[in-house]
Amino acid sequence: LPVKQVIEVKDAKGKPMDALGKKMEVLGKQIDAEARVAEKTMRALIKDALAKGLELSGNVTYLDARTLALSGRASATAPEGSAVDKQLPNIPKWRGSFVSTYKPDERYAFTFAGRYSSLLYTTLDNADLRPNTYQGFGAWFVADARASYRMDRHWNASLGVDNVFDEKYFLFHPFPQRTFVGSLRYSL
Repeated sequence: LPVKQVIEVKDAKGKPMDALGKKMEVLGKQIDAEARVAEKTMRALIKDALAKGLELSGNVTYLDARTLALSGRASATAPEGSAVDKQLPNIPKWRGSFVSTYKPDERYAFTFAGRYSSLLYTTLDNADLRPNTYQGFGAWFVADARASYRMDRHWNASLGVDNVFDEKYFLFHPFPQRTFVGSLRYSL
């Protein structure tokens, strides 16, 4: 019979976290676990920032999610207590994103955006130390750029580049490298 490990993540006041408050079930050994989560998130939106028509927005999150106590072992081969005070699986410590859009007039828009995630582990004892392989996830930063032109009230055209710096990163599968995109859209 498969047994499950159940972890419920709560904030400092004992309330379930919005994104993580549901119990996670992982195939493995039956384990009673207690976790500590410290989260700090900062968001910002600034219009007409350094120039008229420039909009800047972004967010950054620091999440310290650690296993405080554990009965049993993190895995069949892990020593007793090897997961205590380790980062919880599948949760990066740092995440962030930004978007900057410049609209010199009502027809043109130029956007540059980026996303960042720090390294994350998928095992309770953080033993997965080989990033960019199956079940090994390294830190990554990806940036995208896009220019759009509204021809009239019906037609809009845009050109862009996803993953501008051709970052090679892997989360269960390799993500696309630099990709050029274009669109022509008609709206009623």
